[in-house]
Amino acid sequence: MAPESRAEVVHAISDLLDSHCKVCEAKTEHHRKYGGNTSFITHHCSKCPIGIELADLGKRLGNHVRSRKKISQDEQSNSAKLPDRDTLLSLLAAGKTLIQIEDELDLTIGSLNYRVDKWGLRGITPAEAAGMLEEPSVPRETKRERKKTTMEKTITKEQYLARRLDGEKRTNIVRSMGVPTQKAYNMLKEWGIKEIDAEERELEIYAAGLAKATPEPIPAPVSDGADLAGQLEPQQDDLALLQEELQQEREAHGRCMQQADDFAASLSDRDRLVAELRSKVADRDSRIADLEAEVDRLRVDAVTADSSDQRLLELQAEYKRLEAKFQDVYLANIDLQKQAAGFIQLRLPVIPADGPNVQRAMIYELIETLNKSVEPAVIERGDIMLRMFELLQQMVAFVTADMAELLPGQDLTVPAQRFFEYHNARYIQATAVQKEVS
Repeated sequence: MAPESRAEVVHAISDLLDSHCKVCEAKTEHHRKYGGNTSFITHHCSKCPIGIELADLGKRLGNHVRSRKKISQDEQSNSAKLPDRDTLLSLLAAGKTLIQIEDELDLTIGSLNYRVDKWGLRGITPAEAAGMLEEPSVPRETKRERKKTTMEKTITKEQYLARRLDGEKRTNIVRSMGVPTQKAYNMLKEWGIKEIDAEERELEIYAAGLAKATPEPIPAPVSDGADLAGQLEPQQDDLALLQEELQQEREAHGRCMQQADDFAASLSDRDRLVAELRSKVADRDSRIADLEAEVDRLRVDAVTADSSDQRLLELQAEYKRLEAKFQDVYLANIDLQKQAAGFIQLRLPVIPADGPNVQRAMIYELIETLNKSVEPAVIERGDIMLRMFELLQQMVAFVTADMAELLPGQDLTVPAQRFFEYHNARYIQATAVQKEVS
């Protein structure tokens, strides 16, 4: 059965907190991992069946309790309805609770709390209220007289120890003494019981003395159910307000933690952007260094190119001179070919080659190989002719490699043919001269 009254709702909330939330394993694990961060546990409670039930009970409790803002707005209208001390005592003597009195007088919930505390009526029984009605009214003390009386309130060491044995907390006793806190603790220091362990020893001694002086304990008076209900009702009201304030504090704390998480995430994004920008700057610096190195290399190449251009001009002038001389020898060779007979013509392919120095080294190797082929007693003519043609072919490669530097990017077939025709003509001319001399 669902709770209907405000008290039943408060009791239901307390039972759920005690039986489930205090022993919740998820809550314990959350505190172990995250400490005071409530973002995870709030997310967990919103999906937990117990958390859903607590939320529903909180909504029901909100239907019974008005907000503080509403109470503050209604205070002015309630001031005319507030009862005086005698009227309130008569209603309490009739066995009515504060909530019943507020409902009867059409007051907002909690309107009587200030007057109850002011007149010292918190937690009194109907019998005590009736006794207070019979007592003559005492004239109200002035503020200075009340302060002087409060400062004179004190208790003895035995009274303090007796109240501690009854289970009353030290802070409650100090607060009820009516003196400043520092003065109260100075009294405890004078008694030698300011420290907890010293107080426990005094309590043991005091309890032993009471046991000897009083063999049989006097049973404490037991309040009836109505008195207990009357005492619990205002405490339940305070509990409900405290639970509501606690829930609001939790929600505010959760919002603060969410804002902190968002701020941390924004800082992480900013750090990542800074890292990317630094990486780009480093790449740009590396690129600038590479470009500067390339500029230096191009400057060196430019100096080398100037010397290469000078060499090229010299080679071109030499080529023109050789070409003119070749033309003269070529014409003379034609005349000799017309006059002479019995020549052997050889055909070798013109193959472009690079590196005159490399070709020169290969010529030396072929000459050595040809020498080895001629040395044996029995000469292999086929092998000798093969080595000779390889040597001639290597000469052609040497000439084309040399011409490639002189005529870069041009077809070297015709220049190579003219070169060999020129030197062939010179050889024929030299042979003819030798014949005439002989």
